[in-house]
Amino acid sequence: ANAVCSELENRLRVIRNEYAQSIITEMQEKKILAERDLEIVTAKLSEIESRIGEDLSELRTLAEGTTGDSALQRQANQIKAEIRLAESKQDGLEELLSLLRRFSDNPEAILATPNTLLKSQPGLKRLKDGLVDAQLRTARLQGGLTELHPKVQSAKQNELNVEAQLMDEVENSVISLQADIGLVQRQIRFLKRKIGNVEDRMDDLAAKRAPYVNLVAEVNQRREQVRSATTSLAEAR
Repeated sequence: ANAVCSELENRLRVIRNEYAQSIITEMQEKKILAERDLEIVTAKLSEIESRIGEDLSELRTLAEGTTGDSALQRQANQIKAEIRLAESKQDGLEELLSLLRRFSDNPEAILATPNTLLKSQPGLKRLKDGLVDAQLRTARLQGGLTELHPKVQSAKQNELNVEAQLMDEVENSVISLQADIGLVQRQIRFLKRKIGNVEDRMDDLAAKRAPYVNLVAEVNQRREQVRSATTSLAEAR
């Protein structure tokens, strides 16, 4: 009986060792497969991220579902604000240009132009103010002197000189305004191309978001499988 019992114990020990070894082997194979799957999906994720380039952080932000405007969205909003400012500036310049063209041969009409429209043309504003001062001086002299008085004649001549300078300045301002409008128009075209590029990038990222999120989730799942297989292997050993 002792011999039989001893032999049974030896056989049971062998069976237990074989069973334990089979479990260890199974866990090792499971871990190897999990690591291989993780390498495959990680390589796919790395390939996608390398193709995305500079917008990778933006895509990760979209994938994480972070609230608030993204960096690209803030950039788009800033460019749109610059476009609105440039268009407003263009409208103001075109309004002033149209006004000066209508009044190019009428100094009196230019005197009625609000100074707010002339703030971009300081030289024209100074001559306008100078013409007003010359007219006031002539009017004061005419109040106490005859039309033929030398001072009155001198004041009138000075008024005519200022008018002539004002008309020359109007022509120069028209040319200057045309150049300024051209610059603003080029700026607006540049900004619109820039916002178009940003919006294209945003659309491209939006299209890539779902596949990227799925791939990231798969990587996390594979990583968890590797961790679980490693733990099971350690426990089996």
